[in-house]
Amino acid sequence: MPGYGPYTEDELNLQYSLRNVRPDYETTMIPQWQRRSAEYRDKAGGRYDIAYGDGERDLADFFPAKHSNGGLILYIHGGYWQRGDKSVYSFVAEPYNEAGFAVVAINYMLCPHVRVGDIPPQCRRALTWAWDHAEELGGSADRFYVMGHSAGAHLSAWMMTTDWPSHDPRYPREMIRAAAPVSGLYDFEPIRHTSENRGTGTNAGFGLNIESAEEARAVSLVEHPPATEAPQLMAWGLEESDEFIRQNEEHYARLCATSTPVSALRVPDKDHFDLVDVMGDGKSELVSEILALFSE
Repeated sequence: MPGYGPYTEDELNLQYSLRNVRPDYETTMIPQWQRRSAEYRDKAGGRYDIAYGDGERDLADFFPAKHSNGGLILYIHGGYWQRGDKSVYSFVAEPYNEAGFAVVAINYMLCPHVRVGDIPPQCRRALTWAWDHAEELGGSADRFYVMGHSAGAHLSAWMMTTDWPSHDPRYPREMIRAAAPVSGLYDFEPIRHTSENRGTGTNAGFGLNIESAEEARAVSLVEHPPATEAPQLMAWGLEESDEFIRQNEEHYARLCATSTPVSALRVPDKDHFDLVDVMGDGKSELVSEILALFSE
C-alpha cells in the first residue's frame, strides 16, 4: 500500500494516529481530564456555554482571573480537528487564572461535518467576540493572547496569520499580543495520506476529508507566514513521534526566517498527550514560559 515519504502506510499511521500508541488516552487520560475539569468549573466561578455566534458549537467557557492583571487568553482545544470539547480541558485554565489572566476556552465545528478550512474562520469569530467583550470578561483588549494544543496549536498559529485590519478595520494588526502553540501540526500533506484523513481503521466514522494536495496546502501553515510581529512560543515533547517533532522543528525554522520573535521549548520525557497536563501544571517550565511571554 502507498505511504508517504520514507514511510509505508502503516508506518505513517503510527506516526500520526497517536491514539493507536497510547491506548490509555481514551480509557484513562480523557476521563481524568474530564474529572479535573468538572472540579475546576465547580470552583472557578466562571460562566459556561456562552454563545459567541449563531452556530451550534459557537460556545465559549469563561474562567475569571483570581486577581486581574488585565490579561485575557483565548484557549483552543485539540482533537485532530475531529473530536474534543472545551469542557474536557477546563483544568488547563487554572494556573493562568492564578497568575491573573482570565481565560476563554472555545468550541468549534468538527470534521467531517465541516472541512478543515472552515474552522479558522470560526475561530476568528470567537476571537473577535472575546476581544470585543474583553472588559466585561475581566481583561483588556490591549493584553489579548491565544494558545492551543495539537489541532488548537494549528488554529492558534492560523490566528497569527490573519491580517486583522483587512478582516475588519475595527481591529488593530497586533490585536493578539502573543501566541503559544503547543504540540501542533502545520503541514497537512503527509496527514492526507493517513487514516486520520480517510476515516478508515480505528478512525472509521471520522476523517478530515482533505481531497487534494491543493487543499492540503491551503490549510497548512507552510505558505502562510504570520501577519504581525507579535512573539510566539512553540513547545513540543521530545517523546512525540518523529513526524510530530519534524513538523514542529520545521515550523519553528519557518518562523525564525520571518520577522516574528519566536522561541521553542522542547519538553523532555513528554509525549503529545502529556503536554496537555504540562499546560495545566502551574509548576511546569512550560507554564512559566507562557506566563513570562504573556506578561511582557
